[in-house]
Amino acid sequence: MQVDLVASKSGTTFVVDCKHWKRTVGSGTMLRVAKKQALRARRMASQGLFQRIVPIVVTWRDEAVFVLDNGVPIVPIHRLADFVLNWEHTESSILVLESELHQSLLQGSG
Repeated sequence: MQVDLVASKSGTTFVVDCKHWKRTVGSGTMLRVAKKQALRARRMASQGLFQRIVPIVVTWRDEAVFVLDNGVPIVPIHRLADFVLNWEHTESSILVLESELHQSLLQGSG
């Protein structure tokens, strides 16, 4: 599925696509990459393995964290740990996918 990293904290799973571009890319390229990452995260959410999923694109470039229009954050690698620890305070427009199937699986096992 081309997921480079999966990190989890307090019931939230971060599905990460790592990018190392040799030059700055335009907003169109960033949005295309982010849309693909959101689709991967949606597929993972539909499998019900994780309660909450946040798709992320991580870059090597030293820049600020920003959130694209589709809710996918672009996070520089050196800010990844801080983002995972504090993402709830970063931006209210971050795409968070809730897995209804995960809830069904939990209820069925009890």
